[in-house]
Amino acid sequence: MGITIFNGTPIYTISKDDIKRMGLSYNPTYFAKAIETWKEGTKKDSLSAEELNTLKQKYNSNTMTKKECADLLGELVEAGIMSSERAQAIYHGGTPIDISKTQNGFLQKEYVPGTDDLRDAWKEMNIGGNSDNENLNMKMGYDYFKTGYQIERMDTTIDDPDNNPYFIGCRQFLDILEALRH
Repeated sequence: MGITIFNGTPIYTISKDDIKRMGLSYNPTYFAKAIETWKEGTKKDSLSAEELNTLKQKYNSNTMTKKECADLLGELVEAGIMSSERAQAIYHGGTPIDISKTQNGFLQKEYVPGTDDLRDAWKEMNIGGNSDNENLNMKMGYDYFKTGYQIERMDTTIDDPDNNPYFIGCRQFLDILEALRH
């Protein structure tokens, strides 16, 4: 067991070795298995036109499934567009928060008009499960990530989300998904 920092927040973690030591079975998801095979490429800021075209031949972000999303993220990690850690954060989602903006343990965030419609759309997209569910045919393409991004932007308590590494990575991934629409 250990502690890791995710978006500035300490999180207790249990490794697969910890699980095995406790005598429990370890059944990783498709995504968890995929992560173990990824080799991070040399960091770069963007894909070449040729690389983007190759991806467009393999993926259509309008109809992309969870399995295809996991595979695409792996290709982006191996191409050096993002780290494995960033790909995992994008896949699983999460809202960066400023924990100094809490009162009695609760976040203090004003209601943002339009949130309910986005949350309803999000629930509709997640009928087949969520990123931790093993329904590999669940749709997980451009609309899924764009809606998630918009909700996270509305929910965040950080002062400057435009310059937050998590949101920068999400926008970069959305730009790639936009280019893969057909």
